[in-house]
Amino acid sequence: MTANTKHKQTPRRGRRLKSWTWFDYVNTIFLILLSIIMIFPLYYTLIVSFASYESIINSKLYLWPTSFSLEAYKFIFQGSGDILHSFGISVFTTVVGTALSMVVSIGLAYGLCKKNLPGYKFFTVFIVFTMLFDAGTIPYYLTVKSLHLVDTIWVLIIPTAAKAYYIILLRNYMRSIAPELEESARLDGANDVQILWHIILPVSKPILATVGLFYAVDKWNEWWHSFMFIVSPDKKPLQLILREILFNYSQMMSSSVGMAIMAARRPMYGRSLQMAIVVVACVPIMCVYPYLQKHFTKGIMVGSVKG
Repeated sequence: MTANTKHKQTPRRGRRLKSWTWFDYVNTIFLILLSIIMIFPLYYTLIVSFASYESIINSKLYLWPTSFSLEAYKFIFQGSGDILHSFGISVFTTVVGTALSMVVSIGLAYGLCKKNLPGYKFFTVFIVFTMLFDAGTIPYYLTVKSLHLVDTIWVLIIPTAAKAYYIILLRNYMRSIAPELEESARLDGANDVQILWHIILPVSKPILATVGLFYAVDKWNEWWHSFMFIVSPDKKPLQLILREILFNYSQMMSSSVGMAIMAARRPMYGRSLQMAIVVVACVPIMCVYPYLQKHFTKGIMVGSVKG
């Protein structure tokens, strides 16, 4: 380095934070208010489910927890039959139903992403057609009855094994995968099953997590099929049992005898029981959702946009 060489001033690392503008303040306030609006229902549901009879009956809007009581949860788990058995039914239908739905949907989606498949247009139109038209409740019931699925656990799994919208999401994502990966695998002697298992599925984790979450939520929240097809009490899932608890409570409160019974059992009040039912129904899915959140946004965006 010569004597005439000028030392350049070392640039300052990082950037100076610019001063906030009026838009930054307005945007921050707006987002804070929006967050409060979204969080408040969850907060209200939780604190009311644990509230005592006196705190609920003496306040029109219960904003701050002033008491703690487990009576509503005791009523659900002890006074409403075998709630744990129905919980097991819901877990079984959710796990097995989601697994079966993913197998069927992945197979259909992988086939539909091949335009050289014989009958490609027919099967595509056939699947999309089911999104637009429905035969109705009576033909649907007769079809399920002809398959001997009435009053069986499988009626909660098989009729809803595949949904057209989720199949389209999977198909669109698989189409976005570079075809060179599949071509190179075929040159190595891989067949379609091997390509699907070793090439397509590993790079499709975002959309698989997204669709799997969709199916799991649908299976867990399912009550209409059980309400329509399930007769035996030992085959009813959790959602139907919780609905019956709330319905029976409402029926009891509509009669003077029932109100007298509830007055004698003071902890059994409407708002707290309703909120406790919501908590019991939502907590399992809320525990699973954070583990799939990192794949959710990417999967749904790519599966929806790519054509």
